[in-house]
Amino acid sequence: MKLLAFVLALLPILWLMLALGVLKKPTFKACPIAFAAPFAGANTVGATIGKMISPQSIAIGTAATATVGNESKILRKVMKYCAIFYCNSRMCGICRKQNEIKNLFIKLFKKMEREETDMKILVCIKQVPESNKVEVDPVTGVLKRDGAASKMNPYDLYALETAFRIREQTGGTVQVISMGPPQAKQVIREAFAMGADAGTLLSDRKFGGADVLATSYTLAQGIKASGEFDLILCGRQTTDGDTAQVGPEISEWLNIPSVADVVKINKVEEDGITVSMDLPEEVEIAKVQFPCLLAVNKDIFQPRLPSYVKKTETKEREINVLSLKDMKDTDEMHYGLNGSPTQVQKIFPPAVNDKKEIWNEAGDVLAEKLFDKIVEMKFV
Repeated sequence: MKLLAFVLALLPILWLMLALGVLKKPTFKACPIAFAAPFAGANTVGATIGKMISPQSIAIGTAATATVGNESKILRKVMKYCAIFYCNSRMCGICRKQNEIKNLFIKLFKKMEREETDMKILVCIKQVPESNKVEVDPVTGVLKRDGAASKMNPYDLYALETAFRIREQTGGTVQVISMGPPQAKQVIREAFAMGADAGTLLSDRKFGGADVLATSYTLAQGIKASGEFDLILCGRQTTDGDTAQVGPEISEWLNIPSVADVVKINKVEEDGITVSMDLPEEVEIAKVQFPCLLAVNKDIFQPRLPSYVKKTETKEREINVLSLKDMKDTDEMHYGLNGSPTQVQKIFPPAVNDKKEIWNEAGDVLAEKLFDKIVEMKFV
């Protein structure tokens, strides 16, 4: 726009140069349109540039300095400096643009550097039965999870909250990984609603019936297939197995250090994390180098509730599903029942005892009967 205005203003100036320089006309005759709109535009072109070549300024200047008749000479000299000033201003504009571009690239590289150094956190979560009324396969002795009412393992909620707190402090991403049938996507969706950035499900018929060893191996293979992570978090245990062994075993398969029973995150640094772990008779503080695995205890943080806004925002988010063929080790003898050294002899749900007795006796008789019953049931 400024360039167009400059060109329009230049046309009457060329006429002025011709009239004053070649035809030797006085100003008031040579430029009767000097104060008309097109020529007056020179007064506003680029502020300083327009003032330098404006006939209004030249006429006022010659009248004030008693140099009327020298307008053509003054204009010729001014035009030279005007051209130099215009070119210099354009170059300054280019330099400013270059500086803006340079600053833009600096910001971009800094952002890329932050993304490269941001912590990558992975949380292992599991879908567990919602109640103790579950069916057991009489042949394999494993739980029938397909179609059963389920929920996220409560201990994994504490691991998720720990991941979110660390992300809020250091930046980075929180991903979740789970192993189970397709319906296990439900707990991954729940993690999305809480704030997780991405999720992976390990699902294959050949993974079914795994004990803690095969489960930890499968998860370790899934983690390797999902990328590299600085920190892996697990709940201390699951409510359907209660072994508290899967987390430490994953770290062994991945050949990284681990700490179990973590009750507090003391400090997060670039090279490691300092935690407090609950031992039988004391609380020990240790610093672990990244990458590492932490199995957190309950009440380390109060888990947040899922957000309805995040739930709606992530309802179409893709969940990465990996099967045996996606693993680096595709030998099915290392997974599921085939890869489980634990042999279940018998598994059954607890028997329901609805037997009851009603006693209606005197106090001393009731006391004696109650004592005899306790002895009979071998409580004492």
